[in-house]
Amino acid sequence: MYITTHLLCRDTIKFLKVKWLTIFVIALFSSSITIMIDNIFVSNSNILTFFYESKMNQYYSLFDFVKALTPYQQKRLLLFSIMKLFSSLIGSTVLIGILTIFIKTIAFKKNSFLLELKKNNVFLFLNLFLLIFIITIIIQLGLMLLIIPGMMFCILLSLSPIILMTNNTTIIQSIISSTQITLYNFKIITPAIILWLLSKLVILILLSNIKIISGCILSLLLNTMTNIISSILIIYLFRFYMLSTSLSHSN
Repeated sequence: MYITTHLLCRDTIKFLKVKWLTIFVIALFSSSITIMIDNIFVSNSNILTFFYESKMNQYYSLFDFVKALTPYQQKRLLLFSIMKLFSSLIGSTVLIGILTIFIKTIAFKKNSFLLELKKNNVFLFLNLFLLIFIITIIIQLGLMLLIIPGMMFCILLSLSPIILMTNNTTIIQSIISSTQITLYNFKIITPAIILWLLSKLVILILLSNIKIISGCILSLLLNTMTNIISSILIIYLFRFYMLSTSLSHSN
């Protein structure tokens, strides 16, 4: 048996048709957590809007813009960026963690999703949070150098959260295993990652032009839609990992 993109897409669509409501609820739940953390910790979220509207158009790059700010404004901007990163990481951890456990429950025919969720302790979710943080930093560093290294890191590390949640491995083992498997199946993983990134970009462009919805609702809508897109990718990658693991064991 060979693993093909067509096979993975077909299985992903089948799973979505049956479990679309649960996937939507998980995506909405993780989005709500992200928005809630934003509202709690980022009390002055309009600071970036003020900076961009008043000064950003005068500069050629973001670095020039930051240099022109006062030390106080730079500190506020740094704090805002850290809190936005934190809320995004929490939301991603909740989405990937809960969705992976849900898919495992269906795939391995376990008793109950809620029971499996209780079995997975806080330490596993903490490891997942740290892994996503490391992946984010690595990808951002790659994007700062050139777009291609960032894309390569995104592809190579894409399976690591699924490996960590499925096998309860360490962070380093998950990264190494993901890199090895992805390099061997590069043509299967790459189209899915590129389509995922393009879909998120299209959603961002479309929703950013909507002016009739309040900022909070728009943020919730944007986060939910991007989480649904990410959920589809997670299902695709999980199915691929299960098939590749079963094939390697049979050989």
